[in-house]
Amino acid sequence: MMKYIWLFAAAAVIILIEVPSLRKRKLRKDNWVFFCLLGLGIVLVIMRFLNLHIPNPVNGLDYMLRPLAEAIFQNLSGR
Repeated sequence: MMKYIWLFAAAAVIILIEVPSLRKRKLRKDNWVFFCLLGLGIVLVIMRFLNLHIPNPVNGLDYMLRPLAEAIFQNLSGR
C-alpha cells in the first residue's frame, strides 16, 4: 500500500513542478501530451507492482515486421 502512496506522491510532485510552466506559456498540446505520458507511466508502474505481464514492444514490432522482412529476403534471393 505504501508504494502506491509514494507513486502518487511522486506524480503529484512532478505535476506541481511541470504544469505551472506549461500553463504560463499556454502550451496546451504539450500539457496534454505530458498528462498522457505521465498517466501511461503510472499505469505501467501499477502493472509492475501487481506483477502483471508487461509485453515487450520489440516483440510486437517483430511480429508485425517479420512477414515483410521474409518477403523482401525471398525476392532478393531470387527464390
